[in-house]
Amino acid sequence: AAFNLSDPEAKKTYDLMKMGALDSLSIGFFINDYEPVDAKQPYGGWIFKEVEIFEISVVTVPANPQSTIDNIKGFDMSVVDKRIAQANMKQDIMSKLA
Repeated sequence: AAFNLSDPEAKKTYDLMKMGALDSLSIGFFINDYEPVDAKQPYGGWIFKEVEIFEISVVTVPANPQSTIDNIKGFDMSVVDKRIAQANMKQDIMSKLA
């Protein structure tokens, strides 16, 4: 997937992702094939062997807290640096809104 950076909204989203302000995804998919992690405990978790993705959205608050973006092409940040940048940016935004 790629961003159409000539679209102002896509460019804004891309820039916010690079800054760390948007760092989560919502992913919608159909499960076509799966198997249990442990055949003796079939409700203990599943391995998805084949899925069909039909939607991926950038969101501010994900349903699954582990669905965060760790790397944007051409831009890589450690988790600690990313969280610090987020906190600083949120403080900056709040001070501008006050």
